[in-house]
Amino acid sequence: MGTIASGRRRRLRFAPLSNRPVAQHGGRTISNLRNCYWEDTLRFRIPVGTITNPGEAPPKEVLIEGGKMQFTVDAYERNWKARQACIVFHGTACAICGFDFSKVYGEIAKDFIHVHHVKAISEQDGPYEVDPQKDLVPVCPNCHAVLHMKTPCHEVDEVKSLLRSTNRDRS
Repeated sequence: MGTIASGRRRRLRFAPLSNRPVAQHGGRTISNLRNCYWEDTLRFRIPVGTITNPGEAPPKEVLIEGGKMQFTVDAYERNWKARQACIVFHGTACAICGFDFSKVYGEIAKDFIHVHHVKAISEQDGPYEVDPQKDLVPVCPNCHAVLHMKTPCHEVDEVKSLLRSTNRDRS
């Protein structure tokens, strides 16, 4: 794999297609971004081999990161007052797993929590009136990532149920 030319610009455009996140580059569409990585050749490559044993070292190769890419994305406005109202009503503990950052990390993490939109903003037909008690829910970053593992998002109760059943299986 060659080195990354410092002045080279890369454009990767994200666009909705069949309600699934996709990337388009040079007319090529890649639908599964979660399992892809960016390569110096300006193409997405899906990793072929997997490590089968924990602690097993991957094959020796030069791994390069830090190349600059330019992304064009649609961003949706969020109202910080709605976020604050959600936290005042629901608190800062995760509504799914109950994790509370301030109890674990102390003062430095006081009031830290992600706020999840029950119905994704991207699924709305444009600007809408948000109800912080019904439309927003505080979740920790891990639970938030799980909520967004499919499109449309998993339901909060669905992830809560998955967590309970997984914890029950461990006992």
